[in-house]
Amino acid sequence: MINTILNEIKKKIKENIPILTLDQKNRMYRIINSDNPNFQLYGLIMKKKESIAKEVFKKYNCSYKDAIEIFKILISSNN
Repeated sequence: MINTILNEIKKKIKENIPILTLDQKNRMYRIINSDNPNFQLYGLIMKKKESIAKEVFKKYNCSYKDAIEIFKILISSNN
């Protein structure tokens, strides 16, 4: 179930990526300034991230333990 939820979250994030100009991307990377060369920013505002999380949670109704595992996997990625 965890992989299904992860795939659903990733799909919804990719569907909601705003189209940014090169200048906007450069500014965003300067602000975040990650030392990871594979780091990828999507440019989603927090409100959109929260709505994606709520929508997926309502659909799958996962346990708290599953939610923690999903969170650990998501924060360990390059995004």
